[in-house]
Amino acid sequence: MENSALKIKEWLSSHKIALPFLHVVLGSGLASSLDEYEKTQKDWTLKGVLSFSEIPGINPSTAPGHSAVYKFYEKNGKTLSFQTGRLHGYEGNSPQSVVKPLTVLCDLGVQKFILTNAAGSLQTHMKAGTAMIIDDQVNMTGLNPLTGPNDEKKGPRFPDMSQCYSPRINEILKKNLLQKKVEVHHGTYIGVNGPCFETAAEVKLFSNWGMGAVGMSTVFEAIALRHRGGEVGGISFLANMGTGLAEKAHEKLSGEEVLEEGKKKAPLILSAIFNSAEELI
Repeated sequence: MENSALKIKEWLSSHKIALPFLHVVLGSGLASSLDEYEKTQKDWTLKGVLSFSEIPGINPSTAPGHSAVYKFYEKNGKTLSFQTGRLHGYEGNSPQSVVKPLTVLCDLGVQKFILTNAAGSLQTHMKAGTAMIIDDQVNMTGLNPLTGPNDEKKGPRFPDMSQCYSPRINEILKKNLLQKKVEVHHGTYIGVNGPCFETAAEVKLFSNWGMGAVGMSTVFEAIALRHRGGEVGGISFLANMGTGLAEKAHEKLSGEEVLEEGKKKAPLILSAIFNSAEELI
């Protein structure tokens, strides 16, 4: 067992916390809102917080709004974990480093995951402030976390990606989002390197391809988890319209706008995720 996995295993044991049955990655806006939300919900008890900085082999996060910690909640002896923020390629991380916070949990035995992100809408009918269930993805980064030697004990050399995202988990997420009155769409997420926002020409191209949302994360994580046999659900929170698609076509995009838009709907989305977790125990 590698050092990072061993550290997490020992930490969980010392804090008398069971291995999570589900791990959730919170994207921009959602990650920074979990602290406030946990004060309002009474069902799940926070049992511990483990920072990336305490785990050998996992890089710190430098992205705004990404605190890069694991938070462990418990209810009726079952553990649910959240990752408040993630690592990105644009921070200078390799694809293998980006996925490390998730693959170590998968290697310990966690098998169900929900990946969330803040993304730009690529379709005019999918307005900012709504959610998109990620039915599939396109990796446009030109990179892959599986590049290099393959460990057959963890997964096949050429993993099947015909069902990258789990219809079962996604249907549960959709149901609970709708119950919270969040407008829900379905679509394909296209992952790019960043850190600059997409040009109007890129947005037009991706839109014409039929893509639903664009962002700078998630695709590496889904690939690595599916390689290891993980079951993955996905939500894109549509924090902004892609360049050129807004009513004010020349409106400039900013990271601050993405974070603020995410915070507006965060309580509803977080509540839907906690309720979905109840159905995945």
